[in-house]
Amino acid sequence: MLQKKPYKILFVAIILAVGLVLASRYFGPLEFDYGILQKPFTWLYSNSQILKKFGLSIHNWRSLASENEILRKENIAINQRLADYKNLQSENQYLRKSLNLKELLNKELIYANIFSEVIGTNEVIFLINRGQNVGISEGMVVTTEEGILIGKISEVKDYYSKVMTVRDDNFKITARTQESNVSGIAEGALINGMYLKLVIQSENIKEGELLVSSGDDFFPPALIIGKIQNIESSQGDTFKIVRVKPMFESLSFSRVVIIK
Repeated sequence: MLQKKPYKILFVAIILAVGLVLASRYFGPLEFDYGILQKPFTWLYSNSQILKKFGLSIHNWRSLASENEILRKENIAINQRLADYKNLQSENQYLRKSLNLKELLNKELIYANIFSEVIGTNEVIFLINRGQNVGISEGMVVTTEEGILIGKISEVKDYYSKVMTVRDDNFKITARTQESNVSGIAEGALINGMYLKLVIQSENIKEGELLVSSGDDFFPPALIIGKIQNIESSQGDTFKIVRVKPMFESLSFSRVVIIK
């Protein structure tokens, strides 16, 4: 609206000027206050600078918006490269640690990613993106790249598998404490973590000790299971109640290792 108004005023002023000239030619000199004509021209001139500045502002705004869009795209590209670098760095660390585990266990390893966690009334499972297509089968042991036990494969499909975690109440493993060398059977207990069963009252087991796999079943030895969290003793009972906090719960991870 601001840009069209001056042109309308100019057009009207020109029409009036032409009309006055024609009228004076046919009707003789007319007495007229020419200051009336000066006003629109004066207004037009005085506001031309404002309109010019306004036009420059519009141009600068468009230029700034264009520059901001370029910077935004460059920022996205930089963030993408940074994310790719961090992901590659993470994968390299993961593979280096996994190679150490492979040398320690002397077994073939399969690498996988976790894409979902399912917590049911009597089960706690992970879903991983590897299945029969890469040779995974039920019962295979699943750990982190550092050798911390997560669980075992409980079901296999073509392109994904279910991992029963150590917290699942169907999970069992022979285990021993690292310091006092007390043996027992570690069982999953859902929200309570795990319990180390068959620990007699006379055993000198301590809270805070590491619990590792003993290797007396199909699980490899020396896999870290968790820490002894709480011990309850009663003279009337044969066994102590030993609660274990699974070690993998203290970690943040998205990749796992399957031991063949």
